[in-house]
Amino acid sequence: MTTIIPVSETGISKSDIIGMAFEDCRLAGYDFDRSSEESLSALRLLETMMKGWPWNGLGYFHSGNEADLSNIPDDATEGVVKALALRLMGSKGKSIPDSFRPIAAQAINYVRGQYATVPTIGFAPGTIRGAGARIYQTVDDPFFREDEQ
Repeated sequence: MTTIIPVSETGISKSDIIGMAFEDCRLAGYDFDRSSEESLSALRLLETMMKGWPWNGLGYFHSGNEADLSNIPDDATEGVVKALALRLMGSKGKSIPDSFRPIAAQAINYVRGQYATVPTIGFAPGTIRGAGARIYQTVDDPFFREDEQ
């Protein structure tokens, strides 16, 4: 029996995402020594956040290891970092700076807009065609066929 271990091949590393989020919280690693418990807590927060909408559509690599690559697209990295920073600020009891709010909102809304899926709904069987929905191959058929939806 062969064991297959999934490996992420793209994206920024999870430790870099966590480090950038701490920098946005004004708790940069070069000023404040982050303990391993704080990093593990931030990783759990990141893993949990990436299971919800709209983040679950990014292809995030869930592994529980901070050294792994995240597998998220490069254009979504800033939105993920800003969303994680907002959650970290809340968990640390820090107030969100007024200068950070519009930047975070813009980055998060970009991800929501780019990766949201729009549902498509077909017509019900027997729906009568309107004047603008004509198919010229079929003559005298005022109804939608099943294969046209």
